[in-house]
Amino acid sequence: MRNLIIKTVFATTLGVAAISSAFAYADDENTRFSASASEPSANERAPYGYVANGQPDRIVTLGKDTKYLNVTRMETVRIIVAGKTVTWNFDTLGTPTFLLSDITPEAKGVRVYVSENSMYLGG
Repeated sequence: MRNLIIKTVFATTLGVAAISSAFAYADDENTRFSASASEPSANERAPYGYVANGQPDRIVTLGKDTKYLNVTRMETVRIIVAGKTVTWNFDTLGTPTFLLSDITPEAKGVRVYVSENSMYLGG
């Protein structure tokens, strides 16, 4: 009886070890899961946001006399300036204002003012 219990415990331990090691690798044997899953992506590190491919929340055409653009954090805006178009997601945590020319050089002298998105406010 004691030998049966020892064999059962050994087999169970061996099975758990095999299953655990199977989760340590992705489907591709050359791709292993990263130990630092919390490392931010390039988009998350960008201080002004990033180019967006989806539908914008709104479309803004800037004229030659435009001095500022008001946006909300996490808003996606298609900006048309001097015949050029860019669709931008203003993912700007900690950046309340910046020059739009940092995103698109055609927007010289236009300052972006970013208001906080109420969806992300605590309380």
